Amino acid sequence: MEKLPEIIARSGRGQLTAGETTSWREALAAFLLNLDVKDATKNQYRKALTLFFNWTDVHDIPLSDISRADILDYRKELLEGQRQLTSQTVAAYIVAIRRFYSWAEAERLYPNVAHGVKSPKVKREFIKQHLTIDECRDMLDKLIEDIDNKVRRRAFSNSRENGLRDYAMVNLILRTGLRTVEVSRLDIGDITERRRKRVLTVWGKGRDTKDDYVPLSSKALQPVDEYLSTRPGAAPEEPLFICEGYGSRGRRLSARRIQAICKAAMRGIGLDGHEFSAHSLRHTCAVTLIQSGASAYDVQKFLRHASIDVTEIYLRSIEEDLRLGRSPEALLDKAF
Repeated sequence: MEKLPEIIARSGRGQLTAGETTSWREALAAFLLNLDVKDATKNQYRKALTLFFNWTDVHDIPLSDISRADILDYRKELLEGQRQLTSQTVAAYIVAIRRFYSWAEAERLYPNVAHGVKSPKVKREFIKQHLTIDECRDMLDKLIEDIDNKVRRRAFSNSRENGLRDYAMVNLILRTGLRTVEVSRLDIGDITERRRKRVLTVWGKGRDTKDDYVPLSSKALQPVDEYLSTRPGAAPEEPLFICEGYGSRGRRLSARRIQAICKAAMRGIGLDGHEFSAHSLRHTCAVTLIQSGASAYDVQKFLRHASIDVTEIYLRSIEEDLRLGRSPEALLDKAF
């Protein structure tokens, strides 16, 4: 098989046929049109492959001459270059390249020069740190304290609403383990009932619709109700958590903005390291359940993990706590 037919062009149906010389942009466009994946995944492939082909342009490697050795050099540069990307990010880039060349070979356009190119090993360690019970209490207390401080410090009429919103949101994540994207997608009407118990309908990560739910305890729901009392007449289809700024009031809070609010809440009690992020709150929810006696199966169902393997990552994250708290040497000292 030739490396690449010398004269090919893209048709309007995302296919490449005899015609004029094809650029990598045309090949990429045809590849993306033939992908049967979600738009978010398609955008990830577009970004990864654009970076790769830009790299080949910089190194003056024609599309028809790209080889396995070039892909290996690219992988090495991603891992060891100035950017020093994480192994997880590089692995995602290599997956995109492999899939592109697998498609190209099936279309009889390119040989699959990426076949067998391995992704770097991704460390399965959970690098995010969880909060202790005392830190959770301190953080929530500080958020309550800030509600009054914001009102006294600023003349904006919505200062109290901001404080109530932030407290309700952080408290909700701690008690339900919701992801920030799931919180961003919530509407007021998602607070409903199942078998006479209050629940929150959730549009989960990777889902196409709101087809899951989390139970709401009174401690999770009460701050949300108090926040909503500042929005009388709000319709069920309105976002649960909204922006309160003058230029953006009423808009849905983005996942990025929610992450920033959570990070600020942790920073408020001195937790400012890179190991603390919004996901630390979901992590804290899981660890607290485990330390309180919940089984891995219970935690898996509560956090809506597709696999128990994901839940076990949280189990590994508390090994240091267990090691220091119930060390074998202490048991030996107790024995004799």
